[in-house]
Amino acid sequence: MIINDKDITENDFINIIKPFENNFKKYMINYVLPDVISFYIADSFYKNCLCDSPLYNHINSCLDIFNGYKNDIKVLIPKVKKALRIKYNLRIISDNPLRLEKIFDVLASNGNILPTNKIKENI
Repeated sequence: MIINDKDITENDFINIIKPFENNFKKYMINYVLPDVISFYIADSFYKNCLCDSPLYNHINSCLDIFNGYKNDIKVLIPKVKKALRIKYNLRIISDNPLRLEKIFDVLASNGNILPTNKIKENI
């Protein structure tokens, strides 16, 4: 890598650049990509253009936009499922092929998500 017309040392790369890149990748995996992928899947679902492919393939297709994150799909799957559920009211009922259903979950006072099919009404 070149900074100010000079090559940086291997030591600078290991101690400065690499930690920065690792931190950025961690942020992308934990915050940005789950939201982007969830939007990608939810938008295609609501526009009725979700094809019969596994969840893995849908995530992989979305990641084609972002180079460098394909090895993290297994880490992203639970985060994407959570984001789809919380942000888009969609529950994955099958990963392969991907099948979604609309849900209307309730957030309990302890922070847990209660699926509507688990809530009993007192009438």
